[in-house]
Amino acid sequence: MLMHRIWLGKIFSERLTDSDQIITWLAAKDISQGSFHTPFYYGQLYNNMLSAWIAAPFIFFGMKVYTAVPWAANFIGFAPFLFPLLYFFRTKNLWGVTATALIYFLLPIEYHMIAAMARGFSGGIFILTLGYYLFKQTKNYFKFTGLFLMLISFVFNPNVLLIIFPLLMLEWPELKGLLRKRIGFIITVLSVVCVLSFLEMYRINHQKEVVHKLWEMDFSFQRLFSGLHQTQEIYAWNLPLAFNGLICIIIALSIAIALFILNKKAGILWSFLMVLMILSLGLNKVYDARFNIFYPYTRMYLAVPVFLILVVGTIRKDIVFKWIIPSLLICISGFAFHVFKKEEVILHAKSTNPGLVQVTNIKRLILECREIAGIAKEKNADVLVFVSKSDKYNYGCAVLENMNTIHPGYERRFWQFTKTMDKVYPNILWLDWGQHLEENLQLKTGTFTRLEVPYPAWLQTSNSETIRTMYHNNGLVLPENFD
Repeated sequence: MLMHRIWLGKIFSERLTDSDQIITWLAAKDISQGSFHTPFYYGQLYNNMLSAWIAAPFIFFGMKVYTAVPWAANFIGFAPFLFPLLYFFRTKNLWGVTATALIYFLLPIEYHMIAAMARGFSGGIFILTLGYYLFKQTKNYFKFTGLFLMLISFVFNPNVLLIIFPLLMLEWPELKGLLRKRIGFIITVLSVVCVLSFLEMYRINHQKEVVHKLWEMDFSFQRLFSGLHQTQEIYAWNLPLAFNGLICIIIALSIAIALFILNKKAGILWSFLMVLMILSLGLNKVYDARFNIFYPYTRMYLAVPVFLILVVGTIRKDIVFKWIIPSLLICISGFAFHVFKKEEVILHAKSTNPGLVQVTNIKRLILECREIAGIAKEKNADVLVFVSKSDKYNYGCAVLENMNTIHPGYERRFWQFTKTMDKVYPNILWLDWGQHLEENLQLKTGTFTRLEVPYPAWLQTSNSETIRTMYHNNGLVLPENFD
């Protein structure tokens, strides 16, 4: 499993990124320099940047940000399998060890790629499984710490909400014992309330910083019934051997039957999770996705195979020795199939990318930002203004080349917006991949020249107005909260 994760890091994490992950690069660099701006993902009031926090110490000690963050995210995606594995090893549960390895290698490679992205998809599952590992220790202070982490894990990503209740029910006998430790339980509950209260107060007091709002959650049975026709895409990549949603449903039902035979409680909890998955089709947020690893439906259901590991791994401890070798061969075959399929998956991801996130090769981005920085330095540009949405350059060049950049129409860094928009910069390098800048920016001061460079760039010199003034005078749109 460790070899597989290192291989995945080399062929995927170090190779490709997207505009959302680059924002995490920027956060990691900010944290490594002692700048803390928000407990949430830049520009929004939900989800986390856990990979930025894990990568920051490595960046502080000299590791490149485009290496540290992808590997930190890769570790976060691996940890939900590692923590149960460590628990099963500690308790000498060979059945659980084997189940973890089999489920890991029989999951489609798309699942592992999605889980390894620095986009916060796996943060909640990381915290939940870390909490579970601590909860299963013998000391009460570890147990209460683990329970605390499990209860707040949805703060890092709500995709764990699918399995928190079934998991607590799976561990109900142990949880019931903790309830008798009243002081510890009260402290744990109060700690959870404090964390949730702090985050809610932060949300209330920082509404003006938001450019990417969380959808208003809406449930309807009409949407649920309509979603049943999309299960082939929505449920794809969520379970072992599931290369599309229809196969996923068949596998889920087969697992339920098998679990009922082996352990009635496990079968009931797995069936309950299946009901939750079906009910989730009635939520509007589920459809904020495409059949693409960079904008996937699967991110909503990443916790499902982790619960499968925990529910299967705890129903027994021993395994017939003759099944060890076949299990090992299945794991090796799963690894080999991932190696065989990787290029096909990456090609599909690039060719079907809907453009909602900008996918790019990391080495190419490094080269392009170096070239853009060279142009800016040659022209003595004080600031780079990106007019059309080009986050990979706006944030990428800021983090890779320490450039003063801004995208006024959709800037996730409120602090950068307030610092930059009301300052007069004599020399401005404008970039607009939409190619409408000359048409849209008619009212301006100084000279304005299209540059003969391999980028849609214009240089404005002798400017005497703020960027905000130019945007207002020309009717260009700014974020409603910022303007």
